[in-house]
Amino acid sequence: DKREILSSSGDGTLACWDVSRGAKAPVGVFREHTADVSACDVSSSARDVFASCSTDGTVKFWDKRSGSTTGTVRLSEGDDLSQIGFVPGSSTTVACSVAGEGRGENHGQFLVIDARAMAKLTSFRGTASKRFECTSVAWSGSGRLLFGGTTDDDDLKNLHVFDINGRKDATQRLKTGYLRTNDVAVSKDGCGVAGANWMNGMSNRYSEGKAHQNISIFS
Repeated sequence: DKREILSSSGDGTLACWDVSRGAKAPVGVFREHTADVSACDVSSSARDVFASCSTDGTVKFWDKRSGSTTGTVRLSEGDDLSQIGFVPGSSTTVACSVAGEGRGENHGQFLVIDARAMAKLTSFRGTASKRFECTSVAWSGSGRLLFGGTTDDDDLKNLHVFDINGRKDATQRLKTGYLRTNDVAVSKDGCGVAGANWMNGMSNRYSEGKAHQNISIFS
């Protein structure tokens, strides 16, 4: 429903808001996570189905009509999940990025998780260093390519492009700026991708005293 938005919160809940009413209170609250809910995404093919990820190391699939989860995939302790996104046209398969302090088994990876198997299907390498994290994910319109951003500012090409049917390492790396790629998004037609860099117009040793835009667009 285009009148509704879904939000995730640091108190472990998700909330559904009806923007057409201008209400100050949500029309639905979903409570099952035990820590910060980092992100959520609604399926494009089943509008009552959504998924969430949390610093509690779980991915949860939900049905808005029942108000409860339809399944939970629990990863290792220390896997702080940072962002989640459904494969276009799917109501069962998502990708998520793993942040945290290097304690979890999946740290520095991008994971593909399926609700039918209730398990991780595969993973892709984002960063090997425990000093850096995977921050964001987005899919191409076809679902063939997975885009992932990392905080690895030792490597300025830290927007990774993965072939979902290919190897675990990126097939291409893109430079979004002079620091970490904080977020990534794909255009509605699936032909363009934008990466937001944590540059914010700052001047520092990377930029040699020059200001740079912090959003880069690729097609």
